[in-house]
Amino acid sequence: MKALCGPTGIAFREAGEHELKGLPGSWALALLDGDPGELEEGQETAARPELNLTDRAMVRFARRLPAVARTLGRAARPAGIGAN
Repeated sequence: MKALCGPTGIAFREAGEHELKGLPGSWALALLDGDPGELEEGQETAARPELNLTDRAMVRFARRLPAVARTLGRAARPAGIGAN
């Protein structure tokens, strides 16, 4: 994760080696350094963009897609498979 966030300016600090439940061996963990909610001096929050009707419809569709996909997957499953 640290390698992926390197050029973004996000800082991490070492949290030591830990054994994680369900994973073999020990893992080096890191914590986010500083408060991610704090703004730097002079930095302003970005205004939320105004969405037109099409954009709002796409956002609603994207939010509901996982539930729709699960329902369709259950409906398409042959009887007796996956039932407990």
